[in-house]
Amino acid sequence: MAVTPFVPGLILALAAWILPPALRLFPPRFFSAAAARAPWLPAWAPWICNIGPAYLGLLLGWISTRDYGITGHTPAEWILGAAAAILLGILLGRISNRLKYGLGWGVVGDEARWTLYRAAAWPLVAHLPLAVAAALTAAGAEFAFVRKLEGGPVFDSIGLLFLAHAGCSAVLFLLTHNFFLAMLFYLTAVVASQPDICSRVAGTAARIRKQ
Repeated sequence: MAVTPFVPGLILALAAWILPPALRLFPPRFFSAAAARAPWLPAWAPWICNIGPAYLGLLLGWISTRDYGITGHTPAEWILGAAAAILLGILLGRISNRLKYGLGWGVVGDEARWTLYRAAAWPLVAHLPLAVAAALTAAGAEFAFVRKLEGGPVFDSIGLLFLAHAGCSAVLFLLTHNFFLAMLFYLTAVVASQPDICSRVAGTAARIRKQ
């Protein structure tokens, strides 16, 4: 019996889901020894773990570029999707600002991993909302487990920010089905999270009016 196209991608997504909490089960001396042998590893390891499985799946054809949200978009979908990405990015950025928690670029890797979950689940359930819901559930379970391993509470300001980020990302994928717009979404969120962004925008608008 031939292997259906979604099975390798589903296995890859499962491995990507298990990897972040599994790495935290290793003793600290393991990572110290690895960093001593390869000084570049601490900086690159998170990107490899987050983006590597998705890239491997796309490279080997285990994940469809359309399912991942890389191809198949019309110009109108790009325009409307960009508007949605910017609006949701501003929302996430302001939530982050209210919670007094800065957004870091390392979280961009989460977008790549979450999109892998969606792309792997979609052929299995044959329904995009169900695939997005399954991916959101997987991301939430992963976050809760990692927080427990780290000894931190799940429902604190970081937990609320995670819910906002993951929720906005899920909504954006439902609306646009475009991975590149996920990057625009997070770029906008990082900019909008800056404490003085409102005063900067107001000052720029005032200078434009004077001209």
